[in-house]
Amino acid sequence: MGRRNKIGQATIHSWVMKFGSNVKSPTEQAKLLGLNTKNRWGHIIYLDAKWLGKKRALLLAVDTKTLDIVAWLVCSGETERNYKRLVNKVQKCGYKIKAVVSDGEPSILALTQPKKPKRTRTGNRPFPRPGIKPRPLRKKAKLEGIPHQWCVVHAQRVIRGLIMQCRKTRRNTLRKLTNQTLFASTEKKAKRARRKLIKEFDHLRSDEWKVIKFLLKRWNLLMTHHKVRIDGKKIPRDTNGVENVISYLNTRLKTMRGLKSAKSATAIINLIVVNFRFKPLASAEKKWRKDKCPLELAGAKIEGLDWLDFCQKPTA
Repeated sequence: MGRRNKIGQATIHSWVMKFGSNVKSPTEQAKLLGLNTKNRWGHIIYLDAKWLGKKRALLLAVDTKTLDIVAWLVCSGETERNYKRLVNKVQKCGYKIKAVVSDGEPSILALTQPKKPKRTRTGNRPFPRPGIKPRPLRKKAKLEGIPHQWCVVHAQRVIRGLIMQCRKTRRNTLRKLTNQTLFASTEKKAKRARRKLIKEFDHLRSDEWKVIKFLLKRWNLLMTHHKVRIDGKKIPRDTNGVENVISYLNTRLKTMRGLKSAKSATAIINLIVVNFRFKPLASAEKKWRKDKCPLELAGAKIEGLDWLDFCQKPTA
């Protein structure tokens, strides 16, 4: 039995390395399927990551409308540089990013929020110098000016931790008012709940003020879904869509005994992602998605095209 299991694992590994390493990049797949020119993406994108181990992460860019994985990247971790590489791949696929939804990861926030100007030494000669162009005060962020929605569910988890530091007699009131603020149906109702929260805790106790300060500091990021409309549609206020995609990946990765190298990890993830893009979605809530795969929803014609054959299809 032990030998048979070893042979089975070796066969699976060779199959993955044979086909998984031949999977085309997201840009090549978009060209082969015509998504770079004709697509029905919603142009509001989820950015999130799934850790494959202590030293390896999978970055995902998922369209909110079709749940299609537009681009993916196996890398060392969640850094601003790696997310820039992912965004570059997304843009090369012909995807126009009009809004971003994330879990508030600092490296994602760094792509959309204006960067602080660098400090300049005092006593320098005044600009402009003759014949020399002045250096810009700050670098522009990659996605600066694009609306960014911070997932209210992730914000709620952070606030729960802050509330646990407060007095027991005040926790229920804090929890109720913060939930009313985060999950309000309109911005007007959210502001009303915020006013009640500030009025209730106007004595500014340090542990309770941390909760209010968290909301005030990140107010614009948490309320983007109330203020901005993309092609007449609301921005999702949470990252439930990409979490569902990650849960699908988790079920496939559970059968693996570990991703020992970057090469094998990339090959396995390539196969799982391509399989997900070709597999029909089962959604009772939205009937227009039922029995259609993310690629079909995005506008690709996949009739008579098997996902494994697509992995081996040459670009020429």
